[in-house]
Amino acid sequence: MSSVKKIGSISLDNKPGQRRGVIIVRADSGITDIGDLKGKIIGITSVYSDDGYLAQRELLQRRGLSPSKVRFVELGSYENVIMHLYRRKLDAGFVNHASLDGIKEDIDINSIRVIEKTEPLPGWVLAAGRGIDDRLIRVIGETLRKYYRRKK
Repeated sequence: MSSVKKIGSISLDNKPGQRRGVIIVRADSGITDIGDLKGKIIGITSVYSDDGYLAQRELLQRRGLSPSKVRFVELGSYENVIMHLYRRKLDAGFVNHASLDGIKEDIDINSIRVIEKTEPLPGWVLAAGRGIDDRLIRVIGETLRKYYRRKK
């Protein structure tokens, strides 16, 4: 991540820190904590998703489970991760907590259990890649902050 510079972040509905990643399992799986994930298949949205992979991966590491000890499967969306878990095609899933609310009309949500939550995440992050002029990054950040203050 050293090749990426954070310019700023925004939140939806002016609620910073409302997003969280969660680790979900089937309620009947017998998996109760992160240690039980060793050797399991975990569905993720994308290796670039902060609340569908990166935050949970960091949580695994902090709790002593190397990500190399599980198998990740990229499924492209939170809904795909939840549905694959629901259909018993996965042992666990990494999703955004809000995605569970969005799918509860389609499945028996009681069959899915959250075993861990990440720390609150910032809103949408805007980042600049390597080689982008620092002055340009500063101007973009200042412009966005001015615009955001005016919209309040």
